[in-house]
Amino acid sequence: KEEIKSVYDSPLLDLLFHGAQVHRHAQNFREVQQCTLLSIKTGGCSE
Repeated sequence: KEEIKSVYDSPLLDLLFHGAQVHRHAQNFREVQQCTLLSIKTGGCSE
């Protein structure tokens, strides 16, 4: 409970900085994840 309160009371920039540190530690900066969106309204179905 005390840990949650300390996170809640932390300044926003400190939270952003800590989140960026965790992200850099967990992710390989040499890799890029690619995603593709597929439109369902392009007429690709057989109906």
